[in-house]
Amino acid sequence: MQNYKKHAKKHLKQGIKALIYSSEKAIFELKKAIKLNPNLAEAYYELSFYCDTAEAMKALNKAIEIKPDYTDAYELRGLLYENCYQNPKSALADYNIAISLNPKTADVYKSRADILKQFERYDEAITDYKKAISLKKNSSYLTSLGICYLLTNDFKSATKCLKKAIRKAKSNVCKAKAYQYLGYTCIANNEDILNAIKYLKKSIKFFEKTSFPQEAPYEDLKIILSEEKEKQEK
Repeated sequence: MQNYKKHAKKHLKQGIKALIYSSEKAIFELKKAIKLNPNLAEAYYELSFYCDTAEAMKALNKAIEIKPDYTDAYELRGLLYENCYQNPKSALADYNIAISLNPKTADVYKSRADILKQFERYDEAITDYKKAISLKKNSSYLTSLGICYLLTNDFKSATKCLKKAIRKAKSNVCKAKAYQYLGYTCIANNEDILNAIKYLKKSIKFFEKTSFPQEAPYEDLKIILSEEKEKQEK
């Protein structure tokens, strides 16, 4: 039995290594590891990345059954519940467990905050976003925190977070979203509409540099410009 477990771990390592260059090779090695040792939770976890949604869920359930304190498996299952099954309650339950097992994982706090925001539990979401930021400097976390402040009508805090996100952002996506919501903050706060227009135009500029320019706020900018034109004509 000890020999089988040794060989199973060997195939697990080979499977993880193969993830870089060949998914077929990775799947073969991981399944071989499971065949040699059906209680190798890590093999089920790694295999879940190469399955369809239903099979990935089965693999993660098995990994957690074998290893109930498997933090990464709870996090990944939470992401499946959230993004593939549209089941935020189950996702929240898994994120809660993951955090209880490892309270120093920034991404899980961010994921839990997204769910709490969805449930309009804004104060709790803000606390989690702040915790995530304290553990990992990430401009997208700052943008999410800024959006949450906007939803609570704390425009000053929203503006501060979004401007900081823009300064820290390295990717066009982060800059695009931060400028977009900075524009929305100006509108919600009844600030100078020219600032809102300026920020939305900058958002569009950065979105057009990404692989999904269709997410740029073209329609929002069009509506604002149309409304401004009507005001000037009166």
